[in-house]
Amino acid sequence: MVGTKCEWADYQLRPNMCVAMAVAPELFNKEHARGAIDIVEKVLVGPLGVKTLDPSDWNYKPNYDSTETDEYKTSKGFNYHQGPEWVWCFGYFLRAKIIFHFPPQTEPVKIRNSIQQLIQHHRQYIKEDKWQGLPELTNANGKECAYGCPTQAWSSATILEALYDMYALVKWEDDEEI
Repeated sequence: MVGTKCEWADYQLRPNMCVAMAVAPELFNKEHARGAIDIVEKVLVGPLGVKTLDPSDWNYKPNYDSTETDEYKTSKGFNYHQGPEWVWCFGYFLRAKIIFHFPPQTEPVKIRNSIQQLIQHHRQYIKEDKWQGLPELTNANGKECAYGCPTQAWSSATILEALYDMYALVKWEDDEEI
């Protein structure tokens, strides 16, 4: 965010940049984008989702609770954008990583293995979920969030888009299952 009422908020680390990087990669310097993706992966990426705020930020509250509580920063879901891990953002992170992180000469198997490792929790979650889908969000470290939608189409859709991008990017020599 830029130009916020609170000047310090202009410097908060959030996952929104991944959306822009995935849909308009021509706007980014590849080297800077690669560095940004590395930071997002190191600081914001959780098992299923992407934290909506850097854990070192004083506003970070990773557990979403939509009930009324005594704590102002979390009461009635006030912290929805302040730390819970949004699953739909993970797909945009993957798409940006596919676009910027791998040089053009990267072996397809290296790209596939990297992405498979990143989505291993998603695959397991879908297998075990009674809806066979992915949730809207999770609490800290992928813990279940009782106040989020248990299955949300765009969470699955962005992961599928990333897999489509990966397949479109490289020519596969076999039809191995992702």
